[in-house]
Amino acid sequence: MTARYLPRDYIVSAEGLAFAVVEFQLESDRVVAYLRYRRHDNGWQKLTSKAAATLLDTDYPEYLFFSEQRDTLIHAVPRDRIAEHRSARSALAAICSRANRGKTAVARHAADLLSKHGVPLRQLGVSGSLLVGAERDDSDIDLVCYDEIIFHQIRHLLRDPPPPLEPLSTDQWARSYRRRQPALSLAEYRWHEGRKYNKVMLSSTKIDISLVAPSPHNDTGPWMKQGHMDIEALVTDDRYAFHTPARWSIAHPQAAEVLSFSATFTGQARRGDRIAVRGALETDPRGHSHIVVGQSREAEDAYIRVIPRPDDPSHASDGKGDSHWESNRHMLR
Repeated sequence: MTARYLPRDYIVSAEGLAFAVVEFQLESDRVVAYLRYRRHDNGWQKLTSKAAATLLDTDYPEYLFFSEQRDTLIHAVPRDRIAEHRSARSALAAICSRANRGKTAVARHAADLLSKHGVPLRQLGVSGSLLVGAERDDSDIDLVCYDEIIFHQIRHLLRDPPPPLEPLSTDQWARSYRRRQPALSLAEYRWHEGRKYNKVMLSSTKIDISLVAPSPHNDTGPWMKQGHMDIEALVTDDRYAFHTPARWSIAHPQAAEVLSFSATFTGQARRGDRIAVRGALETDPRGHSHIVVGQSREAEDAYIRVIPRPDDPSHASDGKGDSHWESNRHMLR
């Protein structure tokens, strides 16, 4: 039986390279997954996107792959080079079944708290440094949810987190901002992230919760790069804003959609928002077009920025306009 590699899972090569899976589908019998860690004698080294690309280019070119589907060079691991598959779902189940300490104890506590509020543990997983075994005292915990309705139930819960869960403080938002290095100001980053309701504090540890679900689409590519561009557009559909990849339909003469594979931009905009976008325009042979935002985790030169409306100068972070609230209202009570 063929193993199923899900986004947020990790795969480890025989050389001790740990890659985070980013797509559901294989490409040319390769798992599309980006290098995040390298094993050393004393543990794991976390790599920036630039450091990871340099390492592969210099020492491990077999994990670089020119994707005809995307018209670009990507990180991708041939299935016969995978030494270990670390499933986010299986890892959390193991954590919850045994005594733990440190960050694993916090992850178990977070899962238990969500379970007490009706979240089935079978729909949760744990990714990031904890899945790799690279966690430190200052590490965040990355939880994943595999059910869309349950994910939005969690977001609804985190709008007003019940103790011992707590909102992020000003210092904690600043720390998160420094880690992401987005092309937004700190104030802009905090406003955009604050209305996603997928971050919370527990035992002085930041918990990030992400949805792992494919975003359906009809366009199959292959996609051809047309260069970078900056646009402003109205978001007309945000149903897949938290999916993989995150997708938004927009009203614009040059592109029908904005999409991103980077967690930095997941949930970034809502239906009815007017947004400024910097990304790469792509077209397919049938004349479809979209803009891809964020080719790396840091996303230093790309953004999706909501343009404040004249009638909303406060940019208040509330649930107004969130279509996930509206479409699932009966399930969120």
